[in-house]
Amino acid sequence: PMEERLQGRLEPTVGDLATEYLKRYAVPNKRPTSLRNDRQMIDNTIRPKIGKLRLKAVGRRDIEALHLSLKATPYSANRLLSLLSKMFNLGIQWKWTTENPARGVPRFPEGKRERWLTTEEIQKFREALDSYADQNAANALRLLMLTGSREGEVLKAEWEQFNFQRNVWTKPSHNTKQKREEHIPLSGPTLKLLKAMMPKDATGPLFPGASGRARVSLRRPWVQACKACGLVQVEKRKGKRSTITRYHPTVRIHDLRHSYASHLVSNGVSLHIVGKLLGHTQASTTMRYAHLQDETLRAATERFGEIYTETKLSSTGT
Repeated sequence: PMEERLQGRLEPTVGDLATEYLKRYAVPNKRPTSLRNDRQMIDNTIRPKIGKLRLKAVGRRDIEALHLSLKATPYSANRLLSLLSKMFNLGIQWKWTTENPARGVPRFPEGKRERWLTTEEIQKFREALDSYADQNAANALRLLMLTGSREGEVLKAEWEQFNFQRNVWTKPSHNTKQKREEHIPLSGPTLKLLKAMMPKDATGPLFPGASGRARVSLRRPWVQACKACGLVQVEKRKGKRSTITRYHPTVRIHDLRHSYASHLVSNGVSLHIVGKLLGHTQASTTMRYAHLQDETLRAATERFGEIYTETKLSSTGT
């Protein structure tokens, strides 16, 4: 059937392009979390809305209308636009179509999202993890919080990456966003966590799933933990027979990384050191936390004020 489409006897649809995009590009090249997000956008929005349209029949107005329908969630709307643009660019490379109708469609402004857990929220989150039934998943969330790592880095972690003589976690280049090897020192609480969960045969993934391979998502444990500590918005919908209750976390898993960095900076750790711990290659990336240095800088200048005053009093006394 696909060969017939390519030969022009039956022109491929947006749905066909989405299928081929996942098979030939997303599955081989994207991280599990990004792949999951792409699948959700394709299944929940692209296929239902424009999946049956022939590629050459899709115009800019169709893409603009689809983008506009998600105006209430500008971040999601813009990610959808990026996905469609990538799909159509690949369609051009594969000679399925000649135009990219998503090119040039204006993005919605995205306000910078700054959110990290307060010390009180961290305590409640820890208590929620302590009572969670799946402690394997709870440990993954604990390791995220203690190291400021990305979800994919933690879920792909294997015991062979940890050196307990030097207390260092070596993240291989194929697991990091920057595609370079990173050496992360492990704190006392992190070492305690790892040694408590270490099996006798410490090989393979730290967090195996049902198949024995590495777990690919922490979505459900995250929702349950946020629900237990009150970090959710509750949505109630009337179904045919009963009311359906959904819980939407008000923080993201990635916000554990922001929490790690924010608390370090606000407690006097330099931006350079925090950037090293987070694996940032550009200093500008870490600068998002620069404003948190204010209290540390204020305390430092107050200290000099005290020194100045003490010196003046001593001089007067003499």
